[in-house]
Amino acid sequence: MTDEDLPKRCVRRPSKRLNKGKAAELRSLIGLYAKEKDDHLRALAPKTFAEYRGHRGYRDQLLRSGYASPHGLQARMWKMAVQDAHETMGKFWAAQAEDVKPLVHRKKHWSEAMRHYAFWLLFSPRRVAALYAGETPIPSLFTIPKEERSAVVKILGREVRRRVRRLPRVRKARSACFDTDMYTVTTTPTGLQQVELMGLRPRQRIRVPLLGAATIAGNLRVVMEPVERVVEVHTMFDLDQPADAPDGGDAAVDIGQSEVLTDDHGKRYGKGFGKLLARASQRDLDKGRARGKLHAVRRKALARGERAKARRVRVNNLGYQKMDRRRQRAQAECARQVNTAYNEFLVHRTPGRFAQEKLDFRGKAKSKAMSRRTVQMRNTTINERSHFKASAAGGCRQRVNPAYSSQPCPRCGYVHANNRNGDRFVCLFCGWAGCADWVGAHNLRNRMDDPEITLWMPKDRVRTILLSRFSQRTGEAPDWKPQGDCSGVQDSRHQATTARRAVGAETRVGGGGESSTVAVMDHPGQPESETGKEILGRRQGRRDGGKPCRKGQDHDVSAAR
Repeated sequence: MTDEDLPKRCVRRPSKRLNKGKAAELRSLIGLYAKEKDDHLRALAPKTFAEYRGHRGYRDQLLRSGYASPHGLQARMWKMAVQDAHETMGKFWAAQAEDVKPLVHRKKHWSEAMRHYAFWLLFSPRRVAALYAGETPIPSLFTIPKEERSAVVKILGREVRRRVRRLPRVRKARSACFDTDMYTVTTTPTGLQQVELMGLRPRQRIRVPLLGAATIAGNLRVVMEPVERVVEVHTMFDLDQPADAPDGGDAAVDIGQSEVLTDDHGKRYGKGFGKLLARASQRDLDKGRARGKLHAVRRKALARGERAKARRVRVNNLGYQKMDRRRQRAQAECARQVNTAYNEFLVHRTPGRFAQEKLDFRGKAKSKAMSRRTVQMRNTTINERSHFKASAAGGCRQRVNPAYSSQPCPRCGYVHANNRNGDRFVCLFCGWAGCADWVGAHNLRNRMDDPEITLWMPKDRVRTILLSRFSQRTGEAPDWKPQGDCSGVQDSRHQATTARRAVGAETRVGGGGESSTVAVMDHPGQPESETGKEILGRRQGRRDGGKPCRKGQDHDVSAAR
């Protein structure tokens, strides 16, 4: 592992409130830096980016041509903008490569040479940019037939171009980068730490007082707050990892919306997360509806020619500053609860590695409310925090395929969407009942070392494998469905027979053509006073008149059918 691959810690140092002159000077500097960076982003077209191995080659070419910043930046500053723009383009093409990699995994008919060549292309951001530009990179360390090379380039190039809607540009002027020669850290006699930043004029630096005291080293990124006269100084440090690895074994977590996560022992972390998401979602809904009415008032005023009224409505009632600050506070609270939940999990379990579902949140949500809550969750925060916290604890996080992780029964393996109803899980085949979040975490842990279900496997193939394992366990056909309607009402005699068949100390699972045995685990929090069949009857049974059965009341399954 190289130094660049080691986990980093970003330390954010807020400044004191700046006076108007200093804030205006910093805002002007950041604005000019953003324009300079945007010019180089446009100049680093895909074909140009693929020509240079790093930012130094592009920078040296500018120096040989006698380049000077058209925005009045000093030489050190525009060179830093060149480096920043080149790194932005590199991250952009690396992100496109990550999106295209699952396609290579799904190309089972490709030869080994074609797969090797495809991964070689996606390994370097320069080669991905060349694919976008229609070029064909040729490897020097291995050979591949021309026909196979052309086929791979044609498919990958088309996929990259299909995903790229627009190239990176600077949309908002909010930050600027400074290397170690562009700033100086000083301390006043009273103990106030200050950072003196390079400005637009030589030998005249901008002095920024900081809150607190800590080590500042390496390259800095100064971020200007959009409303307040405050800046944040971001600096990166290597993460200190413990000498001994955690000895808690393997674990798994299931991400939820009522709590942050649930581990494979049934313990929940961040129980107030669902209420926070619900409040933020409802607040956005109410504000959106109110703003929609104000937009309608403004449009009607414009239609009547009342431009003064339309302007007053836009300026006084349709601003974004308060709304953005409110959303930032809500997102910061979500990030805090996610951070706290992972801290508690790692302290409680101390896992050497833990499984977590691959979060991408693609597709249509079941409801608009769930869609709004998913937006509030910010899967990027969960992914970043889980990886960082696992690395800080000396362990590792392993992402697994999330397809149908909450639907298979942990006892018999039957897969059906109606097995889960909110936070409750009731198997339609054997009647096993328990916590749905624990079922998800339990299934994710079993997939950590599963040789058949890989990370990028399509969900249809995952379902086929799960149904095949269900058939091996129970002897039923893979396409077995509950009798009656699609809600899963079963014949009581057939249900009792299959329940006796599924219950056992060990069950067989198919893997790689060989059978192995795993112990059946009951959910630790499952209530003893109510069996799985009783819960199934309460949830799915119908009494005369179509009313649901209550706990303690019998129901006639045949009448329900």
